[in-house]
Formats: sequence, C-alpha cells, structure tokens
Amino acid sequence: MSTENVARLTERYRAGESSRQLATEFGLNKTSVVSLLRRHNAPVRNARMTPEHIEEARRLYTNGQSLVDAVVRSGRAASEAAAGHGVLWWLVQKALDAAAATLPDVDTLAPKRLGIGEHRYRSVRFFRADGNSPWQRVEPWMTTIVDLDTGRVLGIVDGRDSAGVGEWLFARPLARRLGVEVVAIDPPAAFRKALRMWLPRTAVSVDAFHLVQLANNAVTEARQRLSQEVRGRRGRAVDPGWANRRLLLRGAETFSTRGHKRLRDVFATDDPTGQLQAVWEAKEQLRTLLAFGSLEEAGDHLRILEGLVEAAPTVETKGSCGP
Repeated sequence: MSTENVARLTERYRAGESSRQLATEFGLNKTSVVSLLRRHNAPVRNARMTPEHIEEARRLYTNGQSLVDAVVRSGRAASEAAAGHGVLWWLVQKALDAAAATLPDVDTLAPKRLGIGEHRYRSVRFFRADGNSPWQRVEPWMTTIVDLDTGRVLGIVDGRDSAGVGEWLFARPLARRLGVEVVAIDPPAAFRKALRMWLPRTAVSVDAFHLVQLANNAVTEARQRLSQEVRGRRGRAVDPGWANRRLLLRGAETFSTRGHKRLRDVFATDDPTGQLQAVWEAKEQLRTLLAFGSLEEAGDHLRILEGLVEAAPTVETKGSCGP
C-alpha cells in the first residue's frame, strides 16, 4: 500500500470513519487496517455496536426459536441456517446453546418420538467420604432424553442404567407415556429394561449406522474364528482374509473389478466352509434393506435377509444380523 493511501486512510479514520468501512474501500481486511493505524500512531477506537448490530441482536432474541427450528427440523448446519435468516453463524449457535441448556417443564409437553443416549462426560474419578473410608470408583456417565421432533433436551439423569431412566419415565404422567410412539436408542443400551417396563407399547428404533456396525463386527468375528479353526492361529499378512479384512467391511457397490476379484479369492482360499461368505452376504443384504425409506419398500429384502440368516451356518449371523 502506497504512503499516500496510508495517509488518506489514517486521516479518514481520525475523522470518524470505521475501520470496517475503510477496509472495504481500500480492499483490505479489518486486521490489516488496524495494524496500519497502530503503526502510524493513530488511536484505535473500541468497536461499538452499530444500529444494524443492535437490530440483528434484537431479531435473534425475538425469533430465536425459529432459528432453532431451522436447524433441528431441516437438519441443516448452523451456518446454513444463519445464511438463510441473514444473521451471523455464532448468533444461531448461541440460540441453539440456550435452547439446549434450558430444560422445559416436560409434563406440559407431549413428545411422540424420544431419543435416549448415554454420554461419558469425563474420565473415571475416585473419591472417599473421609480419611478412613475406602476409595470408590465413579463412572462419570449421564443419560440424556431428547424430543426427536424438536431437538429439545427433556431430561438428564445420572448414570447409564435402567434405574435412572426408569425413574425419569415413571415420574411422567401415564397419558404422556402412552403418547410416545417411538424411542431411538443405541443397540447396546443398558436401559432397555426400563423401556420394556414403562413404555411397553412403544416401538424401539436403532439407527442404520449402528446396525451396519453390528453386521461388520459379525464379519470380523467370523473371519477371526475361522482363522483359529482352520489354521490354528491368528490371521497374518500372508492370509487373503486378513490382508483384505478392510475390503470385507466395505459396501459391495464401492468395489472395483479388482476388488471383486480379491473378494472371490478370499472366499476361495480362506473360507472352505462357506461361513465367512454367508456372514458377508447377510451384511450386504442388511445394508440393502436399510437403504429403503419405509417398511413397505423393504419388505421383500427383509424376507431375503431372514432366509439368509436361517440358512447361514454361523452363530455370528444369527447373533448380529438377525431381524
């Protein structure tokens, strides 16, 4: 930047123009403008809220719930919702944080779809009541209950077992519990007993990610078991099954011609009983089934999966891929 332009910029700033306005006009960013001003001993003014900023803040706090709805209901990122409403992304994030931190009076609400998940918020802690008491281990888990339609946090309970979740559900009015249609949980959730007791008529939903994860785990367990049974040892790099262990976990639609050939080699050399191929086929059928958006569309594929599970001579398929 020339000396003449620096002098003009400094003079106009002293006259009252803002660093943001000058940055736009001179093609600089605001940080560079402030750096130039300080280098030439111009007193830098503290930023003040402009009428535009005040109006933006007022609009956020007036329509904060609409911003939260724009993120939760549409599934968009906070930055996308901010662009759609003409505000800064951090204002949307602030509204989301405020909505999540405020627990409502849940007995006045009638959620139809709940999400329950455990969360470990720090490492294990040990404590004792006094110097003579034994040390006790504390597992820092908590369980969060949310309304899946609005994303609103309805309750937080200590621990991750059925006791805490059961007490929370028991405290809700019977009419509210009967109104719950679906509960989404993780497959290994420890609080399923509480759901069977207090929400016996409610359908339990598991997301596709965890179902596919269970199926992939079944493929890995079958591969490891067959290696011990056939070779009497763990897999090694010279074994096609071990060398292509990641290929077995990928979706078949992503395979190249070479990938399909590698898969056939695995089944031909490392799978004399056909068990690994049976588990892999069940896993792929489960992925095909989950690609459909409704039970009606997936009906035929569900029957195919049931047939594969029944015909598969493996404990892994019946344990992890069964309906």
